[in-house]
This record gives sequence, structure tokens and C-alpha cells, in this order.
Amino acid sequence: MVYEGEQEGADVVAQLLLNNAIKTVFNTLFPEIKKLKKEGEATPYDAIAAWFTSKEALELLDDMDDVYFREQLNTINPLHALILKYQPDVLEADVPFLKEFVLWALSEYKILNKERFTTGFQFNDPLANYIRGL
Repeated sequence: MVYEGEQEGADVVAQLLLNNAIKTVFNTLFPEIKKLKKEGEATPYDAIAAWFTSKEALELLDDMDDVYFREQLNTINPLHALILKYQPDVLEADVPFLKEFVLWALSEYKILNKERFTTGFQFNDPLANYIRGL
């Protein structure tokens, strides 16, 4: 492991540990995301990826209030359907956290793109930046 102050900063090490934890916990709650899939093979995450393909992005701000946070996450209908299917017993109060958790996990598995900006995070289609750059 790389120690703080040697080659990497503390924030890079912390982010790496967080990303690994997200993947580990995600795999206990939802179907596995395979690195390779057959062409045309459907996954439980296709509808979420398609939502991001048709929309520009979703922004979650660091200082947004709970109402706005929930409203933003509730715009992604396929995300809600995924939670209902695979975590039907989750408490209603925990649903927004679980929705954001799924977005973070999908970004770790490269299904979505996650970008940090000054006041929050933006989730979008992984090809969005490439296409915008053309």
C-alpha cells in the first residue's frame, strides 16, 4: 500500500479506498457487473445507462438540501426500479442514499462517468465528454 506523503497524497489514497469499498459493498447488494459481456446481452443497469445517454447529466451538489437532492435522484426512473427490484425491503429514508450509491458504483465500473467539480459531482454518459470534444 502507498503511504500518505510518500508517492500519493492522502486524498488520492482515501479515494482509492473508498472506490474499492463501493465495489465490494455494491456486489453484495446488486447483481454483479461483469467486465466483459456478450453483444446484445441485457443487464439490470442498461436502462440507467440509457437514461444518461438521453439526458445531458445529473449534478449532485455538496450543499444541496434534502428536498432538491431527492428530486434530482427521482428523475432517474430506472434507478428507482432497480432499487425496488433488488432491495425491496430498504427503508424509505435510505432510498436516496442507495440511489446515489448505485450511481457511484456504476461510475466505478465505467458504466457512467463521474466528474468532480468545485461544488459537487456530475454523473453522465461516459461518451459525453468525448462527443462534446468533437
